[in-house]
Formats: sequence, structure tokens, C-alpha cells
Amino acid sequence: MKRRRSGRLRPLGELVQELRARPELRFGQRRVNALEAIERALADVVGADAPQRCRPGAIMGTTATLECRTNAVAQRLSLVAPDVLRRVREILANDDVQAFRVTVEVDGWQEAES
Repeated sequence: MKRRRSGRLRPLGELVQELRARPELRFGQRRVNALEAIERALADVVGADAPQRCRPGAIMGTTATLECRTNAVAQRLSLVAPDVLRRVREILANDDVQAFRVTVEVDGWQEAES
């Protein structure tokens, strides 16, 4: 006969709540919220034209990638990244995003309308 695991049986809802609270686990809605917060923070810190120069990329764990159109924008963004991170944390009220990785991505940008 198999030996049963020790501890009390817990309701499924309680287990799900615990999993949602764990920072290393990311559910879809939390990632969407983080991306929206990054977009807002970029506009607040970098300026209203931020979407033409930089955009959020992938989120791996608690590190978000910021993709920039040019090297100059990437360098400027790396200097203000702590301010953007502080603003993201204010918006989210959690530590879902703990660091940024700034990269230059030349593909996938829409041309600016003249």
C-alpha cells in the first residue's frame, strides 16, 4: 500500500490563490498588465512619442526586454531605465518586473507618418 503524503488536505481554491501569489509564476493576465504598465511608464518617463522609438518586448521571469529603434535611443533608455522601473512598480503595485534588458531591434517598426 502506498504511503500517503503528510499534511492536511486543502481546497483547490486555496491552492490556486497560493500559486497566483508566487512571484516566479506568471499567468497571462499578469503579463498583460505588466506590458501595459511598461507602455504607460515609457510614455510618462520618455515622452508621448515613446512608441515610435521604443517598445516592450518579451518578459522572461521578472526581466522585461525594451526594444529600441536605434542605438542612441537604447543608450538614452538605459540611462532612464531605473526611473521607468520605479514607475512600473508604482503602476503595478507589485514586483512582477524587477529589471530591464535594453536591446536594439530593427525589424517590425511601422514607418512614421509624415
